[in-house]
Amino acid sequence: MSSVIFLVDHSAGKISKAAGELATYAKSIGESVAVIFADNAEQIASQLNAFSVDKVIIVAGEWDKYGAPAIAEGLAQIVAAKNPAAVLITSTATGKEIAARVSVITGSGIITDAVSVDKELITTQSVFGGSTTVHSTVTKGVPVITLRANSIEAIPATSAPAIESFSATISDAAKLAPISSATPV
Repeated sequence: MSSVIFLVDHSAGKISKAAGELATYAKSIGESVAVIFADNAEQIASQLNAFSVDKVIIVAGEWDKYGAPAIAEGLAQIVAAKNPAAVLITSTATGKEIAARVSVITGSGIITDAVSVDKELITTQSVFGGSTTVHSTVTKGVPVITLRANSIEAIPATSAPAIESFSATISDAAKLAPISSATPV
């Protein structure tokens, strides 16, 4: 079974509702692997027990201080090390910035604002104000897909995911990159 990595949205020590939705999508495709970038990652990871998550990768460090450029570099390092079937990210301003940067760093294709993704990694997007439905797939690298919040109902489940630490580095370029004013991931 292929693993599907999803980036856990969190703020002030609490996971977002979208984190459960991404866990549901990931599990429907393969092994559900959550990735958390935070100093208090263990506290955040414990909240994922309410969803079907097979593994949690914790990346401790000063991620909040450096924002999206640093998180994208760290996530790209995980993608290179783990070679997942796909990477799922919530479709927020920060999420799309992280996704775009991961896509460039890894040389992978990207799909943004999807409302669904199936087992074959074919996404559905609703465009032109919902008047047109588009089905897309990535043909190069590891698909990086941002999914709109509230596009699926998170399926509650009880899980005890394996927890793994990952050591990612932050380059000087990422430390010096401007941090967007969008909400942190």
